[in-house]
Amino acid sequence: MTLSFYGRRMQVYPFSSNAERTATRDLNQLWHEVAGPSEEAFASARAEIACHAARLRRAIQLQCLAEGKRAHSYIIVAGLDHNVLLGNLLVQMYGFGGALQDARAFFKRMQHRNASSWSLLIKSYARMPF
Repeated sequence: MTLSFYGRRMQVYPFSSNAERTATRDLNQLWHEVAGPSEEAFASARAEIACHAARLRRAIQLQCLAEGKRAHSYIIVAGLDHNVLLGNLLVQMYGFGGALQDARAFFKRMQHRNASSWSLLIKSYARMPF
């Protein structure tokens, strides 16, 4: 699957086959129809956000932009790109990884920004050599 975001195209391989994608979608839909929103659903969402956050922190720590982009594609597929924590980590990952245009593009598209969002973008600009 190819995703296009912020004017760039990238390959995403979240599923090994169409059958796996369909089965996962069917199970998720069935679960939402039967269970509806519950504490377990919120706990699962928090756990998924924490998993993606840890992956982004690791990419930032290793300064591995390719791994960070891969994590970003999974975040988009999971529908979590609106989360402020993950958004801040993405701005940091792109900005500190030297992809300042990508950091700025993602920052512009963030629905919700906080003081950390602005600080990370400013730090990214400050780190870039001119």
